[in-house]
Amino acid sequence: MAILYLESSALMKKYKREMGTELLYELFSAKADTETFVTSRLTFMETNMVLARNLKGKQLSLAMYYQMVDRIGRDFQDYIITMPMDNALVEEAMQLLPDYPLRAADALHFATARRAAAIVGDQSYYVVSSDRDLNDACVAYNLMVLNPIDSKALQQLREMR
Repeated sequence: MAILYLESSALMKKYKREMGTELLYELFSAKADTETFVTSRLTFMETNMVLARNLKGKQLSLAMYYQMVDRIGRDFQDYIITMPMDNALVEEAMQLLPDYPLRAADALHFATARRAAAIVGDQSYYVVSSDRDLNDACVAYNLMVLNPIDSKALQQLREMR
């Protein structure tokens, strides 16, 4: 059984074709029953924010925007367990800053990923992220990282499965 924490920058590659999209397509299309996807509530907001900015920047039509918002909502409903953001999580993120000086959103993802890792215990656990600073913090904390833009990521995913 594998648990995969999906950080926003990586998950967004499922909805917006860019480097790393293939990994997210395969991750979702070949999802095993023994795999669980988790993320922070922040991820839902961040992915929708990217779409809103693309709409404002005229990179998406209004119809496409609503179609993609619907797809994200369905994926969260059908595939992704969302971990809550609460005051305790913000405090955890703040306490991590001296050792892991991340941007605010990344610090919240890191704290959530750590919290999820503590819950799953000995099961295979990966943080799926394409954010360099967050990935460095995860590696320093001994969390395994699956980086969609890494040239070996697809191979790593297939070996993991």
